[in-house]
Amino acid sequence: MSWFSSFADKVQITLPTKSSDIFNALTLNTAEMTAEREQFEIEARRKEALADSLSALLLWETNDEERVILVEECKEAILSLSTRKETFLGTSEDESSATNDSSNITTDHASELLRKELSTNDS
Repeated sequence: MSWFSSFADKVQITLPTKSSDIFNALTLNTAEMTAEREQFEIEARRKEALADSLSALLLWETNDEERVILVEECKEAILSLSTRKETFLGTSEDESSATNDSSNITTDHASELLRKELSTNDS
């Protein structure tokens, strides 16, 4: 039993039974506070579920019917970025610091892998 629990029990025994409202307020267990905590938990679960559903989408996909018309345009724009070295390496200043380690995947190879994966998904 923790020191807080034993202290809370002693305080509750000392207080008259009508002072349970005071005790609940001191221990942050009023009906309003409990309901507010439950609302926070519901909102947190809702946000987590939304984040999970969005993480399953590709960058250019959407669940919004009004924006479906933009999907192809966004897909093309994102794929065109994958053909540019600057997208992966940054500016020309950064290119000199980039390593030529064989374990690093090249931008052309990465772009090709992405295109192959997307073409098989579209088929």
